[in-house]
Amino acid sequence: MERREREEQKLREQREFRILQAQYGMDNQGNFREQSITNMQRAVYAGEMSVADYYNRQVELCIAERDGVDDGHSCTKGLIPKIRAFSMATPSVEHTWLCSIVDHYGSTYGDKGWGCGYRNIQMMLSSLVHNTKIQQQALQWQICYIQASRAYRKCMETRVRCCWLARLIDCHQPTGPNGTHPEMFGWVKEYFARDEEFKPPVYLQHHGHSRTIIGLEELQDGCLQLLVFDPSHSKSQMEQFSSTALNSNAMRLIRRPLSALRARQYQLVYIDGVLETEEEYQHMKIIRSQRLPPSN
Repeated sequence: MERREREEQKLREQREFRILQAQYGMDNQGNFREQSITNMQRAVYAGEMSVADYYNRQVELCIAERDGVDDGHSCTKGLIPKIRAFSMATPSVEHTWLCSIVDHYGSTYGDKGWGCGYRNIQMMLSSLVHNTKIQQQALQWQICYIQASRAYRKCMETRVRCCWLARLIDCHQPTGPNGTHPEMFGWVKEYFARDEEFKPPVYLQHHGHSRTIIGLEELQDGCLQLLVFDPSHSKSQMEQFSSTALNSNAMRLIRRPLSALRARQYQLVYIDGVLETEEEYQHMKIIRSQRLPPSN
């Protein structure tokens, strides 16, 4: 009986693992390029893309694949000043807090459905590259890299990807009625309301999806709503912010009240400086989190 239970447990775990692989595009059922072509063909059949655009995108895809560089096709820049203006022009909004700068990266035909983590990291990096301290560290790394031996360069290439001091907030259970997370909203307000010269966005993760918190609004009645960039939103949707008039439809894309975030658990990742010493680097190899609410 015990052996049978172990076998059933093993089969169940294998099924769950296959589902997880498929969910994140790791089931060998097509890579980024194959998925791009398939979805672009569907877009042509649906009248969402012209034949000429289809072939142009194929060429761009080949170039990006050859060079190993994202073509930036899904990137929308210059959004923060527009969002600030739209938010402050909303009569019901009492206060608005926003990150310093960030670009929106949407999922494309090739990673739709599983590329949210990658796109959110792109958003985070689009903000961090404007931080003076990080720029200085990157310049120092570049000088050392040029002077280093070939063997040592490989180690440096690995290390440079982990130069930021990232903190993890584990919102492990709801803290309000109907599965809501008011304590998480309170933490986000505290983060964005801090008086700092440079403030990056916050990475928001929950089961099956991730997004980027770019700021927060406090309404006249005291309620809070997050301002969130979602990779599932396309570039054309985000370009609604280009309008000079107050665009309530565009703001509706990014506003998330307390009632809209009712997953069982959330994780927040924020950047709290740079790793400057070997001791800090070794310390950060162990993942630690701050639990919200605190454990008893």
